[in-house]
Amino acid sequence: MDDITGIERLEILGTDIKKIEGLEHLTGLEELFLSANKITEISGLETLTGLSTLALDANKITEIKGLDNLVNLTTLTLGVNRISEIKGLDNLVNLRDLELDLNNISEIKGLDNLKKLQVLSLSGNSLKKIEGLDNLVNIEKVYLRNMYINREQRKAYEKANNFSYAIIV
Repeated sequence: MDDITGIERLEILGTDIKKIEGLEHLTGLEELFLSANKITEISGLETLTGLSTLALDANKITEIKGLDNLVNLTTLTLGVNRISEIKGLDNLVNLRDLELDLNNISEIKGLDNLKKLQVLSLSGNSLKKIEGLDNLVNIEKVYLRNMYINREQRKAYEKANNFSYAIIV
């Protein structure tokens, strides 16, 4: 068992797995890539407290949950899923990069505790307003491509809120 606890990076891409399981002994894992599978729920990661990068893009996830113990996470990729609400991120206080492109998100919320967040990507969602970013004191870039937000709305919001970061539409 000692041999597997030292594994730092694991990639299981495009293998059609449906459930995250059997990883509980990989306590030395820092980077986990489970992209392009058929995972429907974020679970089985409770013991992976050393994770800094988690990629679960291109799966069938509908809800952000099961991440409470991953306080060392700096990068989280959940694009191309079926997520409709941003929640379940409160404990991820070290998160710097959050990618939620191409989901079903209609409102920016649930980010207030992410004080270290630098990059937020929400392109291809159904957002109609730019809001919920006020507490992101370290944000540098917000990606909002392919949405209902036009450049005039973006510029007016930037001016009204004295933004020091780039909103890319």
